[in-house]
Amino acid sequence: MTPEHDELLVSKFPEIYKNRHAPSTETAMCWGFDVGDGWFSILYMLSAALSSLDDIPVAFQVKEKFGGLRFYYDGGNFKEVNALVEVAERAAWVTCEECGKPGKLRKGGWLMTLCDECDEERNQ
Repeated sequence: MTPEHDELLVSKFPEIYKNRHAPSTETAMCWGFDVGDGWFSILYMLSAALSSLDDIPVAFQVKEKFGGLRFYYDGGNFKEVNALVEVAERAAWVTCEECGKPGKLRKGGWLMTLCDECDEERNQ
């Protein structure tokens, strides 16, 4: 994710990403958002929904794994938070991680959810 999108999420949702710049001994958020910019809007919508909860969770890692979005957190009401995270993770399975267009899981050296154009670019 670009530094601009990273900073926007952190500044707009400081409760959720309060450990963004904490040391690696405390959180994996020190590495930033380990996803492409195509999932920025999914993360923004998830963060907005999470920040409206009475008990706001704290993210400790946001990354891509096996072509899907993974959002790991501490705190919050498990049922409420998990339901919102599941919606975001499902949305990522059909959204190109690179550009945000409709996508699907692509095989290759690395599993990625990509649109036709980004997959073609990756394979050149």
